[in-house]
Amino acid sequence: MGTIKTTSFAVGDLNHDGFLDVYASHYPRADAEDELWLNRGNGNHFIGITLQGLQSNTNGVGAKIILYRADGSRQVREVRAGESYGITNAYTQLFGLGTSAAIARIEVQWPSGQVSRLTQPTADQFLTITESLCSISTCIPLRVTAIK
Repeated sequence: MGTIKTTSFAVGDLNHDGFLDVYASHYPRADAEDELWLNRGNGNHFIGITLQGLQSNTNGVGAKIILYRADGSRQVREVRAGESYGITNAYTQLFGLGTSAAIARIEVQWPSGQVSRLTQPTADQFLTITESLCSISTCIPLRVTAIK
């Protein structure tokens, strides 16, 4: 059967179960179909964060999301656009939490310089965090929307 050259991969949670899935493109091989691998997952906990920029760009590209665990450890994700030739990974940032669902807080450092903080969010859900819109005299507060 031989080796199939893979041109690029894209990663995201396509079936919305909290586990990353992988799409592979084999272009320019006309005889090799693209492939999709759905992660079967397990009983571990997760949280998915999607950003909605107002002062920053719409998808929050360039933002840093820091998840602080109840045990003092932390995880960091940066929202990026364009990972390789012809692909962009999902903008939703997944954090694997393992067997413990406890989250102390989530902090978003936006490209605009704004900082959003969310205290003790519940695990096993997808959230959209909308950037605050601030001027010198007023500030529209942080908005968080649960998706799942």
